[in-house]
Amino acid sequence: MISVSEALCALDNHRPDWGQSVLPLGQLCGHRLAHDIIAPYNHPASSVSVMDGYAFKGGGADISLKLIGESRAGEPFEGELGEGQAVRIFTGALLPKGADTVEMQENAVVSGDRVSFSSLSLHRNFVRSAGSDFSKGALLFKQGARVTPAMILTLATCNFETAAVQRLPSVALLSSGDELRPVGSRLEAGHIVNSISPALTALLTHWGVEVYDLGIAKDTAADITEKLKDCHADIIVPIGAASVGDYDLMQPAAKALNFKPVFSKVAVKPGKPTWFSKRDQQCILGLPGNPSSAWVCAQLFLKHLIFGPQKWESGKLDSPLAANGKRESFLRAKQLESGALKPLNRQDSGLVTPLSDADCLIRRPVNAKALSVNDYAEFMRLD
Repeated sequence: MISVSEALCALDNHRPDWGQSVLPLGQLCGHRLAHDIIAPYNHPASSVSVMDGYAFKGGGADISLKLIGESRAGEPFEGELGEGQAVRIFTGALLPKGADTVEMQENAVVSGDRVSFSSLSLHRNFVRSAGSDFSKGALLFKQGARVTPAMILTLATCNFETAAVQRLPSVALLSSGDELRPVGSRLEAGHIVNSISPALTALLTHWGVEVYDLGIAKDTAADITEKLKDCHADIIVPIGAASVGDYDLMQPAAKALNFKPVFSKVAVKPGKPTWFSKRDQQCILGLPGNPSSAWVCAQLFLKHLIFGPQKWESGKLDSPLAANGKRESFLRAKQLESGALKPLNRQDSGLVTPLSDADCLIRRPVNAKALSVNDYAEFMRLD
């Protein structure tokens, strides 16, 4: 068995280049940028007012100023301000040439074509300077950054209709086992519902990945091979049949189809039977047959293979944790409103209901010591 860090490193080293896609802004979320994003111009392009008020040249604002026009969003003042002059200005409007100050209208006293000020906002100048948000040529986002809705706001502000992203790989799911039946089937003695396939389909779809379902393979090398041989998905994810029993035939079938083994077991709990093979640009990432184990390992390994390294954070524990053993463990947990991490009481990998409550995984290193309430632990958010 290899360690979790060695397995993740192997996925990084063998991740194919799946190319690029150019997508409209509304479809970018979750994708990773294929290139650095460079600001094409200053934002704002010109200095603008952040208040309804009056624009003038600073200094001498305690005297009466002559109003010579107005500037509003979309219709700027065309002339140039001189000494002793002011322009009525509205939020978002361009600052007139010659002006460098805006005073809000609440402090203004207007009489005819003159304006003076009852008081001045000495510590605030209500002007948003040109380029104060970002300047032309600035690096806004680095290549590989995962796009969020907030990033799309910036991209739209740059007037980008599209962006080039790293193409997400397609994924094919293959369940196996004579005992498995599709959801909705009539179950007889010894039959088990294939619950993990629709769950992983929903998870991958949530990630923005195109998913194919190869169905359920029987416990024969011939049937497994038949279902694998014509699959052209970028990543094939077999579920189950990866242990050491007489009917665990998934890895031998992959090898017979010229997939080269990279690793066959991982020292992780849950999920020891996780395995990985590669053939040219096509990968196979095998997950355990236990649905809960498969779900956790999809979050740990499949997500890493698709998107690269995930973000790990540190948080205080709401409950004590026992010392860990010889396999790195990942505990299903919930982050409370206080921010504290609450490990779920039931960690048995055969249970599926705890996953409904979990929104993060707590990482427990090999031979980690026991932890008390308010001690810190590493965790990863689930999505």
